[in-house]
Amino acid sequence: MLRNQITDPQRQWVGSVPDDYLLHNAGSAVGLIETLCASFAHPKSKFHGDQTLLDRILLAAAFLDRSQNREGNIDLLSTNFNSPPDTGFVVHNVATAAALGVPPSRKLISMASRVTYRNWAALRRKATFEFNDTLWPEYLEMQAALHSYLNEVTERIIREEVYRDAADAKERAG
Repeated sequence: MLRNQITDPQRQWVGSVPDDYLLHNAGSAVGLIETLCASFAHPKSKFHGDQTLLDRILLAAAFLDRSQNREGNIDLLSTNFNSPPDTGFVVHNVATAAALGVPPSRKLISMASRVTYRNWAALRRKATFEFNDTLWPEYLEMQAALHSYLNEVTERIIREEVYRDAADAKERAG
């Protein structure tokens, strides 16, 4: 992993790790951060306490900070652009790495907080249309269909397996 990280400060992608398609995704950098933090923190790691890892962690964290787009999200360059879920994965992994308590933890927590705040602001701007007009009605429709299906299956199981005739069953409220 360390071999693949871009460390030349003159390069646009400094701090990143190219993926299998040679794209420089935030997810690859956050994977590096998580791995390096664990390697630094674990007493049985051959890299335990290795100061070089701290420099590499901070390079990757700086790349992540630069990777957030104007809308406040992280792009998965192979498939998902302006993606709140990919942003969530990145923040989760940075927070996991920060929880290990390695020296740059404060910087990682601060960076995760900035990414989260910028993402929240983007989601808030889009919430009215996407949530109220699209997602909420779809959720209610799916919820009604699921409840109907589960009630039907429950009645069938009680009728066929428990009592063979649901008429003998005592009805419960709720």
